[in-house]
Amino acid sequence: MKGIDISHVDLSQLVSEKSCTIFCTLFHNGYQVLTSVLADLGVNAFTLINTKCAAKLTDFLNALLEELPKPISIYRYNRLVGQPITNILQIYLWVDRQRQYNILFLITDLGSHDMILERKWLAYLGLQFNIQNRWLIWPKTMPPTPSFIKEISITMENLIWP
Repeated sequence: MKGIDISHVDLSQLVSEKSCTIFCTLFHNGYQVLTSVLADLGVNAFTLINTKCAAKLTDFLNALLEELPKPISIYRYNRLVGQPITNILQIYLWVDRQRQYNILFLITDLGSHDMILERKWLAYLGLQFNIQNRWLIWPKTMPPTPSFIKEISITMENLIWP
């Protein structure tokens, strides 16, 4: 079988440095942290947050880490067993003018990402993800959530690396 002639193809276009990130705000107790989050359709989880971010958010937002009654085993992308998840952080999430309260974030080491909104989160809310334009498509039954609260803001970058 003869291969395809790819001499005229720019192979650098097959991989992108840009991931599917969306802007969001984490908030609790009158404080908010502006950040971006990776939207990942490939992992069968709800929401994940990096261990370091969770520790900083706990202090800044005055939120509590909760210990799970039983650790959750996880498998990495390479099918190797990772460190079990033993804690969660319950905070509020604001995405695309939609406020969601008491979202449970599983705390684990995520490498270069602060947070990941996973497939189960998208399915729970009935969302679709427009990958080409990197935006969420919300159901018509979920109009934007108005907010009349003044909150003290900081970016995740300034929170982690002051």
